[in-house]
Amino acid sequence: MNLRGKVKKIAQERKVAQKHRELARYYNLNSALGNSWAIFYVIVGGRKTGKSYSVTDFLCRQKAKLGKHCKNYWMRISETSIKAMLQNNADKLVDPDLKRKYDLDLKVKGMDVFNKYQKGKKNQDVFMTVTPLSQFGKLKGVGFYDKDYDGWYNIVLDEFQLEIGEKRTSFDILYNFIGMCENIARTTKNKIRVFLLGNTLEEASTVLKAFNFLPEKFGRFYLKSKKCLIDNLEPTDEYFKDREGSIADILGGDQMSNYTNELSKDVSLIDKSRVTHPVAIIKFAKSKA
Repeated sequence: MNLRGKVKKIAQERKVAQKHRELARYYNLNSALGNSWAIFYVIVGGRKTGKSYSVTDFLCRQKAKLGKHCKNYWMRISETSIKAMLQNNADKLVDPDLKRKYDLDLKVKGMDVFNKYQKGKKNQDVFMTVTPLSQFGKLKGVGFYDKDYDGWYNIVLDEFQLEIGEKRTSFDILYNFIGMCENIARTTKNKIRVFLLGNTLEEASTVLKAFNFLPEKFGRFYLKSKKCLIDNLEPTDEYFKDREGSIADILGGDQMSNYTNELSKDVSLIDKSRVTHPVAIIKFAKSKA
């Protein structure tokens, strides 16, 4: 290879490496899905890290591959948020590039979103059902579940953490989420995935308390007894470089968990070791003797 060829090869390798570094800042769902023992996939990270995009891409891919043997459900906490997603025939539900990639032409009918809807045609395949947790009380008894269905369920709860300063809900988020999952899949244990997506990470998490675990550092955590995998995403150098000088960076700095997803509380003085030991056993009996 002559000198010109070597220079050209090095330039191409650098270009590929740069592209890989740029893509590394975005979340890739594939490695998490390799843990097929899990039902719950909790993904927590700053904004613009590709959480929702990666899951949406997977749901589109599953639907394109499996058709009626795949049921997709997308939930958010508030009805207002869901209405915004469903406006203009779900214009904000799927990213424009994914619409082009999977040739989607979406149409909204109530809570159901169809791809290439044909007026008058019966039993058309639903692309995705989109519903708010706040409406759980009104949706009890709605016939989501089909006892003869043997395909996959993909259930997504997006933005499961309320924003700092956001008005608290008048309902129990965890209770309503459990109820919605029960409505959709009943006691299904196989062929089901539940994705929980959040921006913030707080000390008192409404949903994570169900797993009795709150990640105190970045990384991947395996809760096999709960069939749960948690990815607490650490912001990359490319992420910080992209945010530098933005409105959020100027006004909020690095302390907003919405963007850094880091718990900054000092827990160094907390002793996590066992501090008490039983010295006696007290038994209560019905007998007065």
